Amino acid sequence: MYLHLHGGVTPESTSRFEAAADRLYDLQGRLAEYGGRLVLAPLESTLFHERLLQFVRARGAGIPVLEGMTHIRAEHRLDDNRHTNGVFNRAAAWRFAEFLLDEGWVPGGVRSQLPPESELYRDNRRTPASDAESEAQVREIESLAAASIGPRIDLEDGTGCKQVYGGIWPDGGVGISFLAALSNEGGRTLRLEVERPRRQTGVYPLELEVEVNGVSAGAIALEPRGPEARVVHDLELPPEVADAPFLDVLVVSSAWVQESFEGIRRLHAYDFVSLELVR
Repeated sequence: MYLHLHGGVTPESTSRFEAAADRLYDLQGRLAEYGGRLVLAPLESTLFHERLLQFVRARGAGIPVLEGMTHIRAEHRLDDNRHTNGVFNRAAAWRFAEFLLDEGWVPGGVRSQLPPESELYRDNRRTPASDAESEAQVREIESLAAASIGPRIDLEDGTGCKQVYGGIWPDGGVGISFLAALSNEGGRTLRLEVERPRRQTGVYPLELEVEVNGVSAGAIALEPRGPEARVVHDLELPPEVADAPFLDVLVVSSAWVQESFEGIRRLHAYDFVSLELVR
């Protein structure tokens, strides 16, 4: 589970959840203009779904939520992916029908018209949390998310790999940019270690523009590969973000080349080795 993204504590994660909640309320208003209604239907209780509902509730209680399932039985997923099969889909359809009838959204419809609910999911019901329970859930999720984020990412020993939002290939290759999260435990210097490609490319020298929580931290100049393939660069944290508990680091390349990696065409500028916040 990528708690740095689903936990709602880093700037990137928080902004995504806030944007999602805002757009849901905007969608509700647009639907209302045409006589439509919006219901949120988390058919499975996952960290992402619960966290999104927390952000939605923080903006008001105006969007109804369907009581989905706490979990989807393993045998009700397809063999080659995580989509659900007909057994679960019928159970979900029953739950949708129940909601529509209970809310009076079907003119003339009554609950007694429904056939019996599937015994496989009858007792598998996600119930709405009370205000106190919701506040406790928020604290728990934020605590778990915070504990999952450290001040260092290192591909060689696997430290912090799940703190990378995206942009870094399994072999460390980076093309246009990468974005990653770090916890701030009092460090004031951002240290980035990279390796230049073994073969010479036309992109060097190139610059890496570094932003921390949306604030420029400066640029790093990468010269053509010399005797030392790996280089380490230090940048001071911008004062504006020095005391932030979590840091989202965006590194953008000024140039790159196209190459083949395990049969896939990709963009490549350099290889990421590690990123850390040091005192």
